[in-house]
Amino acid sequence: MSEPTGTFGNGGLIDIVGPAAPPPSDWGMLAVAALLLLILVAGTLWLYRRHHAPHRRALRHLGRLQHQLQQGAIAPRSGAFELAGVLRQGLGTNGVPGHTADGGRFEQQLARARFGRDEPSADVLLSLLTEARRRLEAGSA
Repeated sequence: MSEPTGTFGNGGLIDIVGPAAPPPSDWGMLAVAALLLLILVAGTLWLYRRHHAPHRRALRHLGRLQHQLQQGAIAPRSGAFELAGVLRQGLGTNGVPGHTADGGRFEQQLARARFGRDEPSADVLLSLLTEARRRLEAGSA
């Protein structure tokens, strides 16, 4: 007798094929990618907040104000008013604070430059700018 041919090609037994292997798990790679994305977003937010913090903006504004005074593009009195505004914004106060370690000397000089009878000299205002920069970098008034 001859063996039947057809779907049972090897003597009457059906070839058994095991189940397909599951696709490889990408959970590890997804976790690493999510962690890297989280680090990137956190770093970007940190740099953005650091760059746009009020005292940082005030320091950049002081630099522009100093450049304008040195070039003579702005009058010292209006520079004194602008300096007071920059300090108010950079320090987060309603006015230029008057209680400091130097006994209020800085505040008196700034008030004299703003409201004095005579126009202040550019040198006086540049020294006030230097003190204002020191105060903003220290973060206190």
